[in-house]
Amino acid sequence: MQTAYLRHPDNRTVLVDIAAYQTQVRGVPREAWPVIYCPSCGRETFASGLFTPQQKYTPRFCHVQEPDDAECCPLSSRSRRYGQLNTAECDHETAQQVRTHFLAFDQLKRAYAVCWHLRGGQGKLSQQTFIKWIEVADSIGIWGYRYLPAWGIPLLLMLMDNHPTPNGKAMYFYKFKKDRSHFNEKWWQRHVRLEAHWLSNGDAIKPRPDTQSSFLLTIPFTEETVSDILQGQSFDWISPDRQTTLFAFSQKSLK
Repeated sequence: MQTAYLRHPDNRTVLVDIAAYQTQVRGVPREAWPVIYCPSCGRETFASGLFTPQQKYTPRFCHVQEPDDAECCPLSSRSRRYGQLNTAECDHETAQQVRTHFLAFDQLKRAYAVCWHLRGGQGKLSQQTFIKWIEVADSIGIWGYRYLPAWGIPLLLMLMDNHPTPNGKAMYFYKFKKDRSHFNEKWWQRHVRLEAHWLSNGDAIKPRPDTQSSFLLTIPFTEETVSDILQGQSFDWISPDRQTTLFAFSQKSLK
């Protein structure tokens, strides 16, 4: 993970990246380093490779103790939900530009509308939970994925959390599936999708012939998926005076 929560002595928490943390602890005895936590699950983390750089190893934050179930935390080093995204090239020079464009409120509200719909609609996705997904995405670094279309970002955000079934009796997560290994300018045109898996055992959730699923078992990674959602609803309910938490997050992020 590329970011972690740092807790100050006054109990205030701040999200920091690995470079900022390195600057803060430089010259400080290790036992006096501030405690840091995973932005997804809240488990304690540590900085790996901070002052002992190794060839082909990027300094990062890691869980002090990995969760027993790798998929309990989307930031677990053992998670397999991202599939071939782990092999995607990253363009670090444009990552900040992509993120800044996404966090403008006009773009952010559209992404929220898409994820709100995909998660089940009314009452299924709070503003604060959505913001947490973005913080997890920051920690993974999705903004630099080469050739990632802007419309694909809300779909990738569905990977950043585990989701409750509508009746609340079980949890599931989505796994990124791509049949071909390489990434090029049109990689999403090759039957790319998100597939639902049970959190309890990691098994893919199969449709039942006699019952319609109450949540999406497959989300096609296509521009049509996003445009159909956006064209089917009004944005009157997503405004700065109604979604105040989301608007404040957008404003703060762009400073």
